[in-house]
Amino acid sequence: PFFIPRYELLPDSGGKGRWRGGLGSVVELVYEGAPGARLNTAGDGIVNPPFGLLGGGPGWPHRYSILSNGDERVLHSKETGVPVKPGDVILCYAAGGGGYGDPTQRDKETQRQDLRNGYCT
Repeated sequence: PFFIPRYELLPDSGGKGRWRGGLGSVVELVYEGAPGARLNTAGDGIVNPPFGLLGGGPGWPHRYSILSNGDERVLHSKETGVPVKPGDVILCYAAGGGGYGDPTQRDKETQRQDLRNGYCT
């Protein structure tokens, strides 16, 4: 049982390029179950973020962490059996996609739309 107080796109997480990479997201989960729970992670994108192509930049990597009693523990790419207590907050940052093509070739109107829509800052 989880409560999900936040699920949103991450501005600037897509790689730069003539065609910007897709945005990553963050999901915040509050564990509300019984004591003794365990968590497994599986994110190869932590070590190797999504790469860009033909001059495009990489996207942001995956990231997982647990907030417990005010302390944050960053998790590695493939951990198993991570203890989770009721009230712990699990943060899952999904990777952004890699960009494609030379970022200097990105259309100026498209850049303005990205800013207006909050895709980049």
